[in-house]
Amino acid sequence: MSAFRPSPKAGSLEPPMLALLVCRDRNCRAAFEAEGTREAINELHCEDCGGPLRAVGWANAEASHRPGREVDVRRAA
Repeated sequence: MSAFRPSPKAGSLEPPMLALLVCRDRNCRAAFEAEGTREAINELHCEDCGGPLRAVGWANAEASHRPGREVDVRRAA
């Protein structure tokens, strides 16, 4: 019998995160909240100017009950 070896991806599910995001363009004052994996959130761009977004805060989130949604983005209040 051979020993069980999990695949490299086994157990590597990223927990969902909440992030407060601001646009890196100093002339753009857009701010967003995003929920999803850290990797997906780090790839987001501003809806107003198209510039990259920067996370200024992170928090753990509960698992989403919406299959197929990698990241949810909404304007910060």
